[in-house]
Amino acid sequence: MAGPALRILGIDPGLRITGFGIIEKNGSKLAYVVSGCIRSGEAELPDRLKDILEGLREIIEEHRPQQTRSRSSRPWSATATQRRCRCRKW
Repeated sequence: MAGPALRILGIDPGLRITGFGIIEKNGSKLAYVVSGCIRSGEAELPDRLKDILEGLREIIEEHRPQQTRSRSSRPWSATATQRRCRCRKW
């Protein structure tokens, strides 16, 4: 018998657009809860970071996830950056 559902917040970080999605895992079943993005625009970096923090705080308060996951950009951007500027491996 499955226990209580586990709510997971996934974050795709970005300084202008930060994506998020929430799913519930109950045993082997997954269910979509909500997804969207936080737009921080073209403001100065401290203001953009503040917008992202406030947006994530609202999402967390409303949906109460028990776990979070963040997409690491390094595996994808390292290869693209190496191709663009012929950099060494990181």
